[in-house]
Amino acid sequence: MQQMALSAVALAEATKVSFRAWIAGALQAIAVCFREGAACAKLRLAGRWFFDSIASRDELSSYVQAVVVLETLLGEDDPERRKDLSLGALLKNRCAYMIANNHSERKRIMTTFPSIYRVRSDIVHSGKPRLTHSERELLNTLRSYCARVILAEVKLVRLDG
Repeated sequence: MQQMALSAVALAEATKVSFRAWIAGALQAIAVCFREGAACAKLRLAGRWFFDSIASRDELSSYVQAVVVLETLLGEDDPERRKDLSLGALLKNRCAYMIANNHSERKRIMTTFPSIYRVRSDIVHSGKPRLTHSERELLNTLRSYCARVILAEVKLVRLDG
């Protein structure tokens, strides 16, 4: 019984240390976003769009805001450089290659992304009135992609020093 109590104390101490380390790492990652430069400005802008997407009660606005996160971080400012690719195709490729951990995940992202972008186009260009159940699932997938792209961009900025 006494050994169990000692184990519980050791676990509590280890958890406290790992939680503190996690908080310190998270704060360092956040601090990266407040550096000077275009990449950090894009991260801050994408972060605002992501926050608005999560906080919004209007699922259509939320959906478009989440796509804007990816457009901000993965889009091409120079139309001449993307003249052979649609914005949807460019985002799909950049997203898949940036966040996939293996080939099957990359393929899954590249297969799912056109459906995600089609819903965005239906909202923006056709005035889609509401999301279906499967489109709400796509919104959750989209938000996951957004979070992972933001984290990947933070990591790149940190590596740049």
